[in-house]
Amino acid sequence: MKMKNAMNAMLGIAFATIPMLCGQDAPKTNSAPKPPKIEMPAPKKVDPAAVDKMLAFIPEVAAEADKGVKIMSKEIKDVIKPQLMNAMQRGQEIPQDEVQNFAYSVANSLLSQRLIVNEATAKGIKPDEAKAKEHLEKLKAQVPPDQFKKMLADMNYTEPFLIGKFAEQFQIEAYIETMAKCDEAEAKKFYEDNPKLFSYMEAAHILAMFPGAQEQRPPTEEEKKKTMEKIKEAQRQLADGKDFAEVAKAMSDCPSKENGGDLGRFGEGQMVPEFEKAVKELKKGEISKPVETQFGYHLIKSGGVNTMKFEEVKDRIIQQIASEKKQQAFNELVDKLMKDNHAKVNIPQVKPKEEK
Repeated sequence: MKMKNAMNAMLGIAFATIPMLCGQDAPKTNSAPKPPKIEMPAPKKVDPAAVDKMLAFIPEVAAEADKGVKIMSKEIKDVIKPQLMNAMQRGQEIPQDEVQNFAYSVANSLLSQRLIVNEATAKGIKPDEAKAKEHLEKLKAQVPPDQFKKMLADMNYTEPFLIGKFAEQFQIEAYIETMAKCDEAEAKKFYEDNPKLFSYMEAAHILAMFPGAQEQRPPTEEEKKKTMEKIKEAQRQLADGKDFAEVAKAMSDCPSKENGGDLGRFGEGQMVPEFEKAVKELKKGEISKPVETQFGYHLIKSGGVNTMKFEEVKDRIIQQIASEKKQQAFNELVDKLMKDNHAKVNIPQVKPKEEK
């Protein structure tokens, strides 16, 4: 399980039913015309008792571990029931097997979260309520107040509940970070051991495009001949001393003409092979003969093959290594705590038919 997905399940399962609060851009408040109103079908009426019946398989103690750690049936139902209600109101049919496997996943995630929170607390790391309140206020600012209140009501959540969950999330993140750090020396070693990751090419070009290239239609011989005549004319102008950027602006069929043909930086594999090969074979500042690719004929001015300086990429390397370490630390911690505390989920998983 990737850490991002795992953390979403572990840290956010109790409030994962409010994706509209997390990651949504703030509503626009400009004067743009409103889109036409689309009449949506009225939601179907759903009997809550029918949903309760679907969840009747969940035992009173849904999951448990040593030292009296328990996840009760109500905690699972509080997460699942609003989602089931919402789906059924929209006319979706949810297979019972999927409901049961989702309940297992929720129980497993909540139990794992509880164990990590207990472990973090024992290590002296406390829930960060102040940070949690600040986070909630940022989320609230993204939607109108009435809409926020309705979402909470629909999911039977309260602001104190969310603050508590966010505080636990930050507590767990802080604990994981103590086990997953990367310093500059480690980043420097990674940089030196992986030079290809930090090399790049630079080039500008003038393109005489084949008719139909954008539709991926192979050119006829006559079209290739006319296209070659165009690129040779550009070549003649360069031989007469005209500036490469000026010729590109006047003659190139590539949008890069607006920048004098400049393509900026690019790494291996980002350009078609023929183009990349030509750049590597040219000296810096040298201009190629016409190079044929699937797009047409190019005159390429090489900016050389270069390497990013360590200072340019240091922060990104540190962030990436730390992220990978957090992933590993998180997975190992979950496995250890579940094993050491004899954790078990009392909701059977339903295997797909072909696995039975």
